[in-house]
Amino acid sequence: MSKAQAKKPVPEPSPSSRKQRHPRLPTNQILLLHRVRTSTSFASAHVFPGGNLDDLHDGAVASPQDPAARHADGPAYRLAAVRECFEESGILLARGPHGRLVDVDPAVRDEGRRKVHRGEVKFGDWLKSVGATADVAPRPPRLHLPHPRHLLPAFLLFSVAPAHHPTAAIPWAEKIISPKVLKVRDDGYVVLGLHSPGAEVEAIQDNASGSPATPRGGLHDAAVVVNLKVKGGPWNLGVFSRQDALRSDDLGVAGASAKGGKL
Repeated sequence: MSKAQAKKPVPEPSPSSRKQRHPRLPTNQILLLHRVRTSTSFASAHVFPGGNLDDLHDGAVASPQDPAARHADGPAYRLAAVRECFEESGILLARGPHGRLVDVDPAVRDEGRRKVHRGEVKFGDWLKSVGATADVAPRPPRLHLPHPRHLLPAFLLFSVAPAHHPTAAIPWAEKIISPKVLKVRDDGYVVLGLHSPGAEVEAIQDNASGSPATPRGGLHDAAVVVNLKVKGGPWNLGVFSRQDALRSDDLGVAGASAKGGKL
């Protein structure tokens, strides 16, 4: 009789940050990057530029033992978002002494991307070399996606919770979303709710006395329908009303739609 293998410990989620690049005019455009087809995870997916924080470039964040501070917005998260956007897309969100976005020579920019990505130079030091400072000023609305961090963010700014649900009172700057499985269909599609901030954030207390924390959550009336059985990662992802996603078993299938549903 073979011995049962011990379960591997669940790794601590790495803090990550993503940049949403909006144009100055209200044209409802947003920057997404297209992952390569050969990627081992989320192949061909469209994602925000972003990734894990790096102590070398961005500075440290609070430890997992201090979850309230770890999930609080701060300079390290903002700098990581600017850096990852630069590394992955070449777009440099940094300003010069004149207060305007800097215009860096393409050859200098590309060399900087490579060196920063390889850790050969600190991002802040490279910015100084071109006379720039990262544009890390807060610009609401902001959206916190603690985990998982690659699946949903492109769709989250287009749905509003109904006024009767507690999540409706949470400002966009304070919304936290950790997708939660609501339903598993026989065809491989999964319905993910967007209302939960995740167990780690829910456990945060406002003070040492153990009083309930300030309400945290995301969007109650929206849900994601996605096929998780396709080789290469999530596929055919759509955002629908929560009611339609739970009621129908054909949403998400190619060609299917819902009344006022898919965003």
